[in-house]
Amino acid sequence: MYLKARFTLIELLVVISIIAILAGMLLPALNKARESARKTSCTNQFAQLGKAVMMYLQDNKEWMPTFRASSKGIFGSGQYGQLVPYLPALKSGYYTYIGVITDTGTRFYMTCPSRNPVAGKYIYTIGMNWYTFNNESIARYPNVVQPSASMFLSEPEDKATDPRVAFQTDYGRFLTGAVHSYGANSLFMDAHVEWRKLNFIPSLANYYVSTQNQRYWYFNFK
Repeated sequence: MYLKARFTLIELLVVISIIAILAGMLLPALNKARESARKTSCTNQFAQLGKAVMMYLQDNKEWMPTFRASSKGIFGSGQYGQLVPYLPALKSGYYTYIGVITDTGTRFYMTCPSRNPVAGKYIYTIGMNWYTFNNESIARYPNVVQPSASMFLSEPEDKATDPRVAFQTDYGRFLTGAVHSYGANSLFMDAHVEWRKLNFIPSLANYYVSTQNQRYWYFNFK
């Protein structure tokens, strides 16, 4: 006759404790993997925008797209409007925003997956360079001194109420946000996408330190 084995309460508690420890060890790794996937998705979206910019330049005698202007036959917001015909999902018809999460949690095209909605507020997850594309300013691509050093688009901080980024906060301007592992993705004017930690993005504190820091914000700085 065989006796049926039973776990004692202490043994059950030991097993539960081991499972909890293993879960605690795995959770940070899972969170890190999830954020890495989100960062990659965001990078791919910026790369797609970079291709759209290059195609726009070819079709418009190397004039850069402006901050607020819609394309012919396209209805909706003017933000990034001139790039819409070059984005596969938005080639025609009506659109409202690119890279925006509404106050009710609606996610529009190309929103960063690492960003979360904020009640009563629109979140802009893509921001044009304030100093290069302020209001409706326009420039020609041949005037860009060093395309690989000059930023075109980046990721604004969460409190941003404007789809642009700057190195100082006066006059309603907003800084680059620490979105992915204390850093942000940026699209440069040669269409490459680069992730940088926030302390390696030129700020008001180190703007005048080097020519490269100034070219990051001003494409025509010599």
